[in-house]
Amino acid sequence: MSVEGLIITVGMLVLGLVGVTLPFMRGREKVGDARALRIQQTRDALVTSYERVLGTIRDLDEDHRLGKINEADYQAERNYWADYGVKLLQLLEGDMSQFVGEEAATEEEVVQVADGELDQAVEEAIRNYRTALNNAERQSA
Repeated sequence: MSVEGLIITVGMLVLGLVGVTLPFMRGREKVGDARALRIQQTRDALVTSYERVLGTIRDLDEDHRLGKINEADYQAERNYWADYGVKLLQLLEGDMSQFVGEEAATEEEVVQVADGELDQAVEEAIRNYRTALNNAERQSA
């Protein structure tokens, strides 16, 4: 056997061993890094909530532009959602490890809390709108 053939054979053997053992090494890193995974999941849930807030503000702006909502309700709702968005951004910029302790909420719980708060805000906006309509009807009658 020539020297070149021996070098190529050894090189292929080393590459084959690396290819076989690499998936096992990556699996160990994933098991040991569960906390970082939970932190990332919490961050993703907060980003999703923030994107929903931005969508809500865009919808409010559009409704106001089209005249579907009066100025007072628009300002109140927009201020609420802007404050909520600021709070989410502050959470995102802060230390995520505080949310991932031993008794940390799962991603589903974080999303449920965010969805619950959004639902409450939507219901409050509907109540405000109905109250404004009722007041307008009383004034016109």
